[in-house]
Amino acid sequence: MKLHRRALQSPLLCTALLVALALLPSSCLSGREPKFAAKAAPALGPPDSLSPAECAQLAEGDFILSWGRQASGAVIAGSMAERWPVSHCGILVGDGAGFQVIHACMGLLSDQAVDGVQVDPLARFCADSRPDSLLVTRLRAPSAARRAMAAQAREYLRRRVPFDRRYELADDRALYCTELTWRLVTAATGEDFFQRAGLPVGDKAFLPFSA
Repeated sequence: MKLHRRALQSPLLCTALLVALALLPSSCLSGREPKFAAKAAPALGPPDSLSPAECAQLAEGDFILSWGRQASGAVIAGSMAERWPVSHCGILVGDGAGFQVIHACMGLLSDQAVDGVQVDPLARFCADSRPDSLLVTRLRAPSAARRAMAAQAREYLRRRVPFDRRYELADDRALYCTELTWRLVTAATGEDFFQRAGLPVGDKAFLPFSA
């Protein structure tokens, strides 16, 4: 898992934050500085994974980001050209006995052939990542807010919200991965801290992975 190697209890701020969480106080889980440039896809060796010590620091409501192994992952990461190249994200639900990741994904890229909000075991989500690409962030907010984000994610899963192929932010009838995160954070905090960025194609107000 690639982040700055810091203890969870440290008050230091994380500079690798999801979407506009860079504008909020937030803490890093453990990790290491990425070794690759934003546009240089690492070789497709073994997927990244979380060590037992890293898993022990996870909590419900944490966000996990990855650089997918599919060709689309390289396209997304290269097009966004962000400091930490990633192509997908989700929210952790559950506990140390068995974390899962709720995320929004196109059906053609989903192991479950589910088009929209879906859930995968944490190990399965990590198995789809490129080497040295996983990032984990936590919103520094009351635990009740993080639990509320997880509960809302479960509600989207229950509703089987489809993937947002039009990348519209007007409502939550369909969601893409960072749109899901945006809705969870804004609902929990009552504020919209998120920046907008133009899509690689078209003129939509796309929500990027970092601010």
